[in-house]
Amino acid sequence: VGCGGGSGSKNFPASADSSSSTSKSTVSSSSAASAGTSSSSSSRESTSSSASQQSSSSAVLTPKEKLLINIIHLLSQETCAQTQPHTCEKVNVEFTAATLTEKDANQPKVLIIDNHMSTLAFASYRNRVLDLLTTDDDMNLVQNRPKIAMPTTVNAVFNLIKNYDGHLSVQDFANLNSPSNVQLFTILSPDDGHGYYIAAFLMEHNPTAKFVLIESGIESKLYAPTEVCSQLTSPDSAQSALAINLIRARYENYLTSITRTIEQHTINFINASWGISRPVLSAIIKNACDGHAPEAVLTKILDIDHQFIKDLASFTYHNKQLNRLQEVALVQAAPYSNRKLITNDSDFPADCDSSIANRIRVMDFVHAGVDIPQTGSNDASFLSSQQLNSKECVDVFIPLGQTRENDPLTGLPGTRPQAMKTIIHGFFEFTIFPLISSPSLAAPVMLSSLINEQSKSQHLLSPPQLYNNFLKGNFIHDPILHNQFDVFAWQYRTPSW
Repeated sequence: VGCGGGSGSKNFPASADSSSSTSKSTVSSSSAASAGTSSSSSSRESTSSSASQQSSSSAVLTPKEKLLINIIHLLSQETCAQTQPHTCEKVNVEFTAATLTEKDANQPKVLIIDNHMSTLAFASYRNRVLDLLTTDDDMNLVQNRPKIAMPTTVNAVFNLIKNYDGHLSVQDFANLNSPSNVQLFTILSPDDGHGYYIAAFLMEHNPTAKFVLIESGIESKLYAPTEVCSQLTSPDSAQSALAINLIRARYENYLTSITRTIEQHTINFINASWGISRPVLSAIIKNACDGHAPEAVLTKILDIDHQFIKDLASFTYHNKQLNRLQEVALVQAAPYSNRKLITNDSDFPADCDSSIANRIRVMDFVHAGVDIPQTGSNDASFLSSQQLNSKECVDVFIPLGQTRENDPLTGLPGTRPQAMKTIIHGFFEFTIFPLISSPSLAAPVMLSSLINEQSKSQHLLSPPQLYNNFLKGNFIHDPILHNQFDVFAWQYRTPSW
């Protein structure tokens, strides 16, 4: 989209449908607030009648209502956070991975490559995380099993949620968003990082999806290993070749580990806050090695990264659960640039390669106040000069709900009612923007819309088919405004505006 000039859309090639169907299920969204109330009387008859009525009421409570009543009871017993938070009893908790079941075969499996994602994989959502991985020094993936000290009551709440056999939205806990509860839960501090908010959005808006999280770690470990800094910055090509060989080996290890993980967990979507350009790579090496790499060295590293993205996007495997060849949709954050980019731009080789069919590049933009139709738009006047600079290397632009006017009270960018929100622990949602607007935050919005597009089909669609079905020939879309996510389609959540 927007590649090769003008207003046309990128023609993603189509492939044959499969006959695999997508299963759907629903749960009651009724409130538990009234279900737990009962009256009392001083007379024995009234007490007996009230108990009988309460017993009758309990018999018709939905599982979700029972869950919420149990959570309310637990939280009502805990008062330490209101007085002396440091005295709250705590228990050490270790992350444990969920397991795939037969009923998950047709459900989305999402791989997220980002950083700062742990906090026990977002507590309320943790029964949907199949693995939490990080990298060793050579960029091989290894299991990550963090341990944290958690308030005992909070852990009990999360265990109730973990053992609930149904789909939940953070909206289900809206009535529990009291100052004392927030204070209790935030004793368990979120990692408050880039990937935390991206993954939380994906988990909230795709209630049937399962997830694998890869902590991408420190960039310099891949792009600028400190043990070869002297070779990286050397003008001697023989010396720099030693550094390039190590970097290439690490990329190969990373790709091999990722593709093995994709096949193991039958992944069909990847969310990647990934991308490297010549200016950024040069700055990373300067910071890591306190020196400048020759242009030829930068070019070789960019070429390695470009090949990595092509190989990742083109990876296919035999999905044993579905007994079919499985492609993977790669949703990638697009690049910002202070100059106008071109297709196959030599400073952004991976980002500006428009031939990678199974990859879609996504960029944010600030909402201009005019609603974008549900089918999208090709009106470039919605975009600022910053977005237009990158247009040739972007497939779709998505607003996240920020406006061009700052909030008069906070001075922060304002937001419209239909905006990305901050989700903490899968239990609290706040009507404030999680981070500054960025392409990285637009990627999970796009991926969630693709999952919703797949849900509409009785057949398993290829990545290009998903892209074409959603884009409809337009390069500007607003899924947040139009609630184009499974969590709304299946009524696990209702619009809050």
